[in-house]
Amino acid sequence: MKNRMGIIFTLLLILVSCSACGTELNTDVTGNTNMPTPEMSFPLPESVTSTGNENAESNQAADNLFDETAIQEEWRIVAQACEDIYKDMERITQFDEVIFIPTDDEKEQIMSCIGGLGLPVYVSGHDMPNHELVKEFYEAVQNGLESSIGVYTFYDKLTRVSFYTKDGIVYNTRVTMEWDEDFQPVFSSISYVSSLELFEMTDKGWLFYGQQKNPEGHFHYKEGFRVSPLGEEKRTLCEKYLAPLKDYTGHNILLSNWDITCISSVSFNDVFEMLYEYENGYSPSEVYTECYSPDNYMVIAVPAADFEKVITKYFPVTAEQLREYAVYDREKRVYAWEPLITGGPSPEWEVVDYTYNNDGSLTITVDAVSDVYGRDKTGVNIVTVMPHTDGTFHYLSNRLEYSDESTGIRPSFPSYYPRVKK
Repeated sequence: MKNRMGIIFTLLLILVSCSACGTELNTDVTGNTNMPTPEMSFPLPESVTSTGNENAESNQAADNLFDETAIQEEWRIVAQACEDIYKDMERITQFDEVIFIPTDDEKEQIMSCIGGLGLPVYVSGHDMPNHELVKEFYEAVQNGLESSIGVYTFYDKLTRVSFYTKDGIVYNTRVTMEWDEDFQPVFSSISYVSSLELFEMTDKGWLFYGQQKNPEGHFHYKEGFRVSPLGEEKRTLCEKYLAPLKDYTGHNILLSNWDITCISSVSFNDVFEMLYEYENGYSPSEVYTECYSPDNYMVIAVPAADFEKVITKYFPVTAEQLREYAVYDREKRVYAWEPLITGGPSPEWEVVDYTYNNDGSLTITVDAVSDVYGRDKTGVNIVTVMPHTDGTFHYLSNRLEYSDESTGIRPSFPSYYPRVKK
């Protein structure tokens, strides 16, 4: 049988004017949506064809895998629910395209609106609304039943990641939502319909999918999201004690073993950037621009008082100790700093356990989750902090545990190379 490549999968909807944030969509895992009949038609472009991948499974008849009518109807309600949020959102025009830049708070609002419609939504750092539907779909896959589901998430733009299973094969495609200059919604296909070699849910409740089962495969082939709720308390601990570090890249706080007895091994000159941005909401490069060249190496000078104010808030060191441990110019009374150009890919962290110690400190167990490797625990950090009564805290130690070593799979923490060295 001759293989057919692709499906015509495009959506161009016209937004209705009223808000529907409180309206619930009754969507089952077959992809059928019970909605009122639209009062106006939704014209489609003449032809936008999506292309399947080259393997034989993907080249099975791809037409009619996804119920385009149901997806159009669903998008119409989603657009209506999110309209007011997008109208107030920061936007730029680039190459005749309007690009919206949602804040974290606006993403939460969008998640709440779409979740209120009875649809699954994934936003990093939050439990997934209506996650039960994704679990039901996964069970259908395991049982060889025909089913479909869409999960909304953000890939620069709001995106519906669609899954369909038939004859034991899971297919995947995506549709994004955009808005034109007249604030009319535009929905378009952004990926081909492809069959997935990897579609697995872990015991922890992470769903990973992609084109290769090999855990060491190229990172472009795997993606994932947490389906099972992590819980508000653990997420709160994660936000409070890990968010100041931004992620795993650009510093060695989570990439090395240290404690207060060997705190001099912490690269304070590098972690200053992450802590400063967390404290102020903008990069230190917007404030500190003066360059100087100690030992013929060009760095940026940060006044001692500014640098020490940031570091001593998060670490149990005095200003005098910091001048010994960090790269500091006593004559100029400045610390050396070099901006991080790019941190590279970083695992996502999540707090999975915590213990309050007798001395008042708190020890949290942090799993590093790498969707690009398709693993929900590539390594473990045991981080101890000391909370203070005023709401601040100090980092006291970090211990690395590589949970995957026994399996022969190398840990996938990012590499770290100090930007400023003594």
